[in-house]
Amino acid sequence: MATAIDIRAAMKRCATKATEDYPADIQGRSVAFLARLTGSLEHLGEAELAELPWSVTCTAPYTRPE
Repeated sequence: MATAIDIRAAMKRCATKATEDYPADIQGRSVAFLARLTGSLEHLGEAELAELPWSVTCTAPYTRPE
């Protein structure tokens, strides 16, 4: 289980990278942030938590890779 500090660091890292990659594209930045955050949370062992951002932002359900 990840700590709050781990999750905060992942969020900050993902937001920074998304902003660097898509400085003028809000939608691109948002999708990049969510994709990176999902991967980071899965890597931290928080697969259930990783599904939440997509469930509130996308019409298609998020499916975790096998």
